[in-house]
Amino acid sequence: HQGAGMGGPPRSRQGVVKMRGLPFSSTREDVLSFLRGYDVMADSILFPKRPDGRSKGECFVALASMQEARRVVQERNRETMGKRYIEIFSSSFEEMDENSYNNSRF
Repeated sequence: HQGAGMGGPPRSRQGVVKMRGLPFSSTREDVLSFLRGYDVMADSILFPKRPDGRSKGECFVALASMQEARRVVQERNRETMGKRYIEIFSSSFEEMDENSYNNSRF
């Protein structure tokens, strides 16, 4: 987990968003490109998987502050990635952690 000693704000000050509607082939780089200009914690992007290992088409992203997370929701919700429109919701580290078993965190 990102911490103050690791070059970023402590987790308690960070915000989390959930992105839904991603192409199943989406990568960390795709998410970083979509959120270019926002203070994304690049090592805290989680792509939940189905029990069979396939993508759910969603991800959780930690941002440097709760204010930055709110800004992402306000400014990027329902924008498109390729031909898909992406829904973005406020989330939490608790929800992110609940989805982290058997999943890919980058």
